Amino acid sequence: MLAQILSMVWRVFFLSSLRRQGSSNALLVPDFRRDGVWIPAYAGMTKKNRIFCFSLTITASIFLLATPVVSHGKVLPKKIFSSKPDSPTACINWSKVFERESVRQIENRNYLIGVAPFRDDTGVTGDDWLSQGIANLLIRLLNTDSNVGAMPESNTLYLPPEHPVRFKIDGLFQHTQNWLRIFVQLKDSKDKLIAQFTVETPYPLHKQFFTGLREAAVGIFGKIGLKKKINMDALKAIENETDNIRAYENYIKGMQALTSYDPNKMEVAMIWFQESRREDNQYPMAYRGLMDIYNFLSLYHKSNGAPYGQDLENSESTLRALAKQGRNTGSEGKNKFKKEEEGIDNRFLSAQVHFVLGNRFLIKGDAAKAVAELSQAAQLVPEDPVTALALSQAYEKLGQSTLAGQFKNHAEEINTCLKGQ
Repeated sequence: MLAQILSMVWRVFFLSSLRRQGSSNALLVPDFRRDGVWIPAYAGMTKKNRIFCFSLTITASIFLLATPVVSHGKVLPKKIFSSKPDSPTACINWSKVFERESVRQIENRNYLIGVAPFRDDTGVTGDDWLSQGIANLLIRLLNTDSNVGAMPESNTLYLPPEHPVRFKIDGLFQHTQNWLRIFVQLKDSKDKLIAQFTVETPYPLHKQFFTGLREAAVGIFGKIGLKKKINMDALKAIENETDNIRAYENYIKGMQALTSYDPNKMEVAMIWFQESRREDNQYPMAYRGLMDIYNFLSLYHKSNGAPYGQDLENSESTLRALAKQGRNTGSEGKNKFKKEEEGIDNRFLSAQVHFVLGNRFLIKGDAAKAVAELSQAAQLVPEDPVTALALSQAYEKLGQSTLAGQFKNHAEEINTCLKGQ
């Protein structure tokens, strides 16, 4: 019944929007449906209508997850949706999976930099978050250059031998008499000091914290040979995301819980991100943190064969809230929020559409179209063993055993419980 209602709303809204615009060129993908629910390709539509259609697309796909997937009266094989039915995701080291994939995304960049937590030299109560907070901000600032691959020092263990780190960053901070001094040290791969940058700022309630670290990042770019390629708009966008140190502090504490990728710590992470948003309701990273929680939980539940539609709904609603609160922070910020308003900046939501489509084609026996859709889903969320396994099965149906084996191995690499099935 819900699918039929969605179908009617979809058709009325979509066709009326085309009439208002006088367009006859909108494309439809007719094979993603249950009782006639279709996905538009968004051609010929205004941005407002694209937002609505994307939301309806996600709602439709979430509904499909809530009931058994059938084709001509047959239930889709359970192994596509989960590993062993009774296996917990203890078979998956989620922290390792996400860390490894984050490294794979940047390992081919020319300037790989490992950034260590900063040492607390004064031990003032409540300052422990700064160790990760300083490192996190420097990593984001340095990664505004597409030639740079900055990462936490602990993640450098996942780099292949042919792509070692070229530089290292560490340092310490001192907090005395409402004043914070940060000493940022840039070293070569053999720990030889190249340069030191000093950041001094009133603390804790002063924006100079962000400005000083942005200036340190500019200095680092100069020392490693990228002075002429500095994207100042992107750097200032990050610098101006919030003026509130407390909002950033709570965000970092949320990230410390989130990046454990322990489902039992997600509630703690959520509290910190909500506190960050309470401090600054327009701080985009607080919304992104919440969205990342829901994205992870959707993957965790999906890999366990459990319902995950509500996780995606929560992620989508957070995305809409983020788009409404977008603060203009230079060209990087404007572009970022434009993407989010169009519904294409959350890779988990986009991947879900391709995943549902791919499985539909797989059921119908159209392995070629299944590969096309599932490949896009796997590219968007390579951490997903369920999609990798489904893609392996699609390639197997096409007789492409080499590719089938590659994606099967990838799924087993993530979820060790899949081995031997």
